[in-house]
Amino acid sequence: MLYSTDSTMAEKDPSQTEQPASSVEQSEDLEPQEKSSGLPQRSLKEFKDFCHQRLIADLKEIEKLRKKVLSAIEISIAIFVIMIVLVLVSTPAMIDKVILPTYKYCDLTHESPHRSVGKYRDGRLVPNTYVVQECTVIHNRNWRRDGAIVVTTSLLIIGIISFLWIAFYSSSTEFYGQGFQRRIIREIVQFLDPEQNLAFTRGNNSFVLFALQKSCFFSKIDEGVYLKQNHCVAGKISHSEVVFSEIVLQKEITHSWIHSWIHNIFKYICQFSWKSKPVLSIATLIFLFLGWQNRSFLLIATLIFLLLSIVRGAPYCIGRIAKGQRIDFEHFRSEIVFNAVSRQPIFKGIFFTSDFNKTFRGKTVIVPNNLTSKVNFLNQHRGQRVKLEDPEFSKFFSVYSNDQIGARYVLSTSMMQRIVDFRKKANRDLFIALVDSQLYIAVPSEEDLFEPRLFKTMLSFNPMREYFETLQLMMSIVEDLNLNQRIWKL
Repeated sequence: MLYSTDSTMAEKDPSQTEQPASSVEQSEDLEPQEKSSGLPQRSLKEFKDFCHQRLIADLKEIEKLRKKVLSAIEISIAIFVIMIVLVLVSTPAMIDKVILPTYKYCDLTHESPHRSVGKYRDGRLVPNTYVVQECTVIHNRNWRRDGAIVVTTSLLIIGIISFLWIAFYSSSTEFYGQGFQRRIIREIVQFLDPEQNLAFTRGNNSFVLFALQKSCFFSKIDEGVYLKQNHCVAGKISHSEVVFSEIVLQKEITHSWIHSWIHNIFKYICQFSWKSKPVLSIATLIFLFLGWQNRSFLLIATLIFLLLSIVRGAPYCIGRIAKGQRIDFEHFRSEIVFNAVSRQPIFKGIFFTSDFNKTFRGKTVIVPNNLTSKVNFLNQHRGQRVKLEDPEFSKFFSVYSNDQIGARYVLSTSMMQRIVDFRKKANRDLFIALVDSQLYIAVPSEEDLFEPRLFKTMLSFNPMREYFETLQLMMSIVEDLNLNQRIWKL
């Protein structure tokens, strides 16, 4: 990704030369230039014709798959509801049997204490009989515990059924989504790039984490972060090596005590170590002691755990299912069910990286003035504020750099205008970083841009248009920012 070529002339480092800002801004017109043709401009009509001619067969296959997945999910929902109703109906009946503190058990007996007393019937003496009711009062001294066991067992059964259904839903939608991305998104990328210099491939988390650290957009991503990306578009546009993908970046905090309790409980009992993790060992032993002394403690703890899991998981799962989106099973399992980790969102959206068309050293970060996206952990140590003489650019962005002259060198008047135009075109907040001849752009988005919706037919053009416009927007960065025009031809 780093741009480097052999040079027959000395490279000029703008950070080492003192010159007026006006001459720096005009230097772009005085430097040698090389411009290469980029991607062809595709219109919406051309893409619509392409869908009818090339994608219609694949779209029909994807639509059949969508209907099969939807039917399977509908059947599983019916089974899930029936099982939940059975549990809910049987729970009160079970509680009625154990919740009463005392109850009577009565038995009727027929006795004839005096055989000589009676009536004659058909020449025979029929003795009088007496009905005796024998009742025994049974005291259930553990009715509270038994009631808690019934409720806890019912919630546990509901939780297991819900967990299995969510696992089925997640795997079904993931299977459908991967098939869509492999066949449809890849075809759209090839349509936008006929020469096939770009590829829709698996993302490299190590590369993206390194690029995020270099960009200086966010703080606290050196350790304890969770990065998720499924696929990326990588390759070459003109002279520029580009990579962009939809990512989810979160700050991850591991709940080691939960992990110890669930997974390593016997390890800490059998191999007690005061030096390694004494707090975890003591917490485990205290929990076991309380549970051994009073089994109601275990029931209450289990009941609270199940209730918290249901309360935390219901909004997330219901919201995703209502939109026909895939449930992130790893998030559901680790964060909601087992509460093994907590994740705080840092950034969600598209992250773009490319080599820049000017060779320079230093760090220049451009951030939105009025941030409206949900972005956390912004880096507050971006360098000194750079004041530029472009009022429209300053309306949208603030610039920070560790090199005032270098910042003005890379942010020429024409470059600032192109950034403003791209901001208006994208109609979203933009984070831009220029670090050591590399360009990094982060475009926040709360939507899953390349994930198909289960409840939307693939034979409609509207979803396809959204995918096309998103991919075209990111691929057009090279042209919009004029990155294919090489300054300082080496």
